[in-house]
Amino acid sequence: LATLPLWATYYSHRYDWLFGPVMCKLFGSFLTLNMFASIFFITCMSVDRYQSVIYPFLSQRRNPWQASYIVPLVWCMACLSSLPTFYFRDVRTIEYLGVNACIMAFPPEKY
Repeated sequence: LATLPLWATYYSHRYDWLFGPVMCKLFGSFLTLNMFASIFFITCMSVDRYQSVIYPFLSQRRNPWQASYIVPLVWCMACLSSLPTFYFRDVRTIEYLGVNACIMAFPPEKY
């Protein structure tokens, strides 16, 4: 939600990034980090609900300490998953559109 004004400006200017390469990297990585964290936490909640239905008596023994181990692990996995975005996200000029786009700029393939 915090990055929404920048992305709204980006899209309203027809993919012309006005905020520089540092902000492109930071906000692109933050967006990806939140996406992965959301996916991983929803997966954890789904597994928790599944275990509650399949093993109702065992699920009563769970406590908040177990979650205190899982939450940092999920955040670490989300951070690791968003590292490629931080590394490759950059502002590049797209000549035929006449814009400076905030894109994933992968190196050219060399065989």
